[in-house]
Amino acid sequence: MRRVLLVAGSVLTTICLAAAPASAGGWWNHIGVDGQPFGIGESVSLTVRDVWFPDLKEAHAARDVPYYAYLVEAFDEKALERAMSRPDPEPWWEPSGRVFRIGDVSLTGWDSNIARARVQMTVPEVEPGSYALMLCDAGCRTPLGNIVPAPVRVTQDVLAAQTARRLDRVRDRLRFQLARIRHDLREARGDLEAATTTADSTSPRTPEAVPDSAPPVPWPAFAGWFFAGVATAALLGAVLHRRFRVISVPRDARDLVDAPREPEPSRKG
Repeated sequence: MRRVLLVAGSVLTTICLAAAPASAGGWWNHIGVDGQPFGIGESVSLTVRDVWFPDLKEAHAARDVPYYAYLVEAFDEKALERAMSRPDPEPWWEPSGRVFRIGDVSLTGWDSNIARARVQMTVPEVEPGSYALMLCDAGCRTPLGNIVPAPVRVTQDVLAAQTARRLDRVRDRLRFQLARIRHDLREARGDLEAATTTADSTSPRTPEAVPDSAPPVPWPAFAGWFFAGVATAALLGAVLHRRFRVISVPRDARDLVDAPREPEPSRKG
C-alpha cells in the first residue's frame, strides 16, 4: 500500500509539473554533482532526470538543438539567486569567464515537456581549481531546460577524485538508509502505541478491592475477650447454681429449721 501511494504521488507531481511548471515555482533542477572533484583526463558519464521545459513548444524545439557540457570559470550568481526566488524567472544565465566544452548531452525518455539528459564528458587540460559544470547549447549561451550550474573541482589526481566521489556516494546511500530506518522506527512506534491504546480500551477492568470499614483486630485482643467471657460464664454459673440450691430446699426441712427449739433439760449432778 505504501508503494502504491508513493507511485501515485510521483505521478501527480509529474502531471502538475507538466501542466504548469513555471507558475508553481521551484523551476530549477541540479545536475547532482555539487562540490565533487574530477581529475584531468578522466571520462565520466552522468544522468540528469526530469529536465523540463516551460511548454510543449520549447520542448519540441529542444529536440532539434544540440546541447553540450561545459566547464565555466564564472557566471552571474546574483542573477541566478534572483531567478530562483521567482516562479517565472527572467533570463538569468550569463557566463562572465571562459567556458570549456568537455562533453555531449543527449535527451531521451521524453514525456510531454520532460526529458532525461545523458552526459558523456572528459575533463580537459585546464588549470586545477573551482569551476561550474553547466549543460547548455553551443557556446553555452542558453541553459538546457531548467538546469542550473553545479560547482565542481578539477584536480590533477584522477584516483583521488574517483575515491572522493565513491565516498560521497556511499555517504549518500547511508544517509538514505538511515532516513528510511528512522521512518520505519517512527511507524513501528506509532503502531505499537495504537495497539497498546486499543488493548487498554478493550481489556476487562479488574474490580478494585473495597477496604474494610474497621481495621483488623489483633489476636491478643481476641484472647483477652475469650478469657473474660469464660470467667463471666463461670461466675454466672456459680450464682445460678447457688440460687438453684436455695430454691430447691424441701419445705419439711424449712419447717424444721424454722420451728422453735425446746429447751434441753438441765442435768443435775
